[in-house]
Amino acid sequence: FTIPVAYQQLLKPEFTRFTNNLQRINDSTLLIATANNIISCVFNKTVLKSAVALLPATNEFQTQVNCFLYDDTKSLWVGTSTGIIYRLDKYHQAEKSSIPGNYIIRTLAEDSTNTIWAGTDKGLFVFSKEGKLIKSIYASSGLLNDCIYSLLPIKKSNSVFAATNLGLSFISFGG
Repeated sequence: FTIPVAYQQLLKPEFTRFTNNLQRINDSTLLIATANNIISCVFNKTVLKSAVALLPATNEFQTQVNCFLYDDTKSLWVGTSTGIIYRLDKYHQAEKSSIPGNYIIRTLAEDSTNTIWAGTDKGLFVFSKEGKLIKSIYASSGLLNDCIYSLLPIKKSNSVFAATNLGLSFISFGG
């Protein structure tokens, strides 16, 4: 699709990263990550009708956004290149958590029990839906490799497949 000039400054297509992602919300709305923000884009077929930034207009996010997840409770989770996870609830109240070691957050996923999984360049981290870190998983505890590129939640379970440098790891969180 063509990005209208009116939205190019907001979307900044020249500042995308391989870890940035998008998520379909409904038939017309996509959330798209840029290096600076998460943008809610409304389309009519292939025509971009509107684009609105979802993160507060502060320098805190400048070139730090790597990935995001809009979860089942309508909270927006944002993973950064500095190991910080921001969680904005449906009322736009923000909370901030850190990955131990401040590793680059490459991917976020939600399983069917509303557990949030954060894949980094140095392991996998599991959070409660409230944003509390509940478990850290490394190669020493079951991953094939600590560098996580993507996560695929398994339907009707508290587990994910994690894509690593050395293949797929199946990780189940029985807690």
